[in-house]
Order: sequence, then structure tokens, then C-alpha cells
Amino acid sequence: MVIAVLLFSAIWENNASAQIGAQQGVIELTLPRPVSSNERVWVEVRTRTLSEGAEIRVTAPDGTLFGTVSPYGAPGTLHHEAAAATYTIPLPRNAIVGDHVALCLKVDEPGKPPRAPWPVEVESLNLVYVPVSN
Repeated sequence: MVIAVLLFSAIWENNASAQIGAQQGVIELTLPRPVSSNERVWVEVRTRTLSEGAEIRVTAPDGTLFGTVSPYGAPGTLHHEAAAATYTIPLPRNAIVGDHVALCLKVDEPGKPPRAPWPVEVESLNLVYVPVSN
């Protein structure tokens, strides 16, 4: 089986950078600063075209599910346009190790084995800080 390598031509918000481990399909994002006690880190997944019925699973390298991106109801999906949509997924505190977050993205399509997203499917990944009250 051919292993697809996920490549991004993206602008990383908050100076977060990505390193892609081709062997395991792990995407490593670097936090630009420490997370304060009154904020959490979420990942924004900006998508483009996904085939009908496809979803993108966002997990930790160990398979822990953080969230799923499904294009149904996103702008342009009813007209089969290549409209971009942004999905925000909260990350648990233990997803941050040092100043890094490691993610795996897999596309699930009906009747096909999971695979890495193609560049036309995932436009960018961004880490964002979200304020919370204790």
C-alpha cells in the first residue's frame, strides 16, 4: 500500500509551525508561547474539497480521537463548490507535550481504507488559544 504524505502550503497562525513525519503520518505543531492557566489550545482545520461521505479524523499518534471534520452543511457543499470551511476542535491539555502538539489526520471514505488527506482536502492547520474561566 502506498503511504500518502500530507503536504500543506499554509500560513500557520500564531507562528505555529508544522513538521510532518512521513513514516507515521504525524503532524507536529509548535506552540508559539506557553499556554496560560486561563486558556486552552484548539486546532483549526481548514478544508476544501472532500468526496461525498468523507470525513477527516483528527487523533493523537496513539489513536485517541480529538474530533472529526465532516463537510455536511459547510458553505458551498450543497452546490459541490470548492468552498473552504474551518472546523475548530478542542485539544485536551495532555495533547500538549512541551511546546508541541502531535496530530494524525486520516480521511475515512465509505468502502475505502483510511488514508492521509490530500493537499486539496486540507488547506491548513492552525493552533489557536481560547480563553476559559476556571
